[in-house]
Amino acid sequence: GRAAPLKTPAYADLDLVLEGLDLSTVTPYSGTYLGLEIDRGSLTVKSRAKVEGGKLAAENRIRVDQLTFGKTVKSDQATILPVQMIVDLMRDRNGDIVLDLPVAARTDDENMMGTIVGQGVKEVIFPPSSPLRNITFAGCSADLEDDARSRLRKLAAALQDRPAMKVTAFGY
Repeated sequence: GRAAPLKTPAYADLDLVLEGLDLSTVTPYSGTYLGLEIDRGSLTVKSRAKVEGGKLAAENRIRVDQLTFGKTVKSDQATILPVQMIVDLMRDRNGDIVLDLPVAARTDDENMMGTIVGQGVKEVIFPPSSPLRNITFAGCSADLEDDARSRLRKLAAALQDRPAMKVTAFGY
């Protein structure tokens, strides 16, 4: 790609491809920050990013193949989040994690990294195609509209594709 990061305003038009990075090589970091060694897995990242006119726009596809954790590591810096559970929920039926993460931000945003991380989290938890966005019943009724039924079918398909994910529904 091309980049002029010192130009005002900065400019970049880049394609990045990182294929088959052996994740076991990052065990010192995963042990420190996740509290887990990585026995195996590979990472592929394909990214297209453009910075122009003070705006960043990027399309990112991240694939983690066959991530397998090893021993637990004692670390004061390790997260308290249930990492293995989160990873299991993100796996598809082949055991892989595939994420499509679009990013958009202004380069003059003082909290640009926070904005980008927030977008990433939102895309992972509730992507635009998520059937969970709004499933509503008709007022005072147990009937669903056709659109809501369609979204519930999509949810069922997503649950079938991710065997570790479970849903509990409570009615009243």
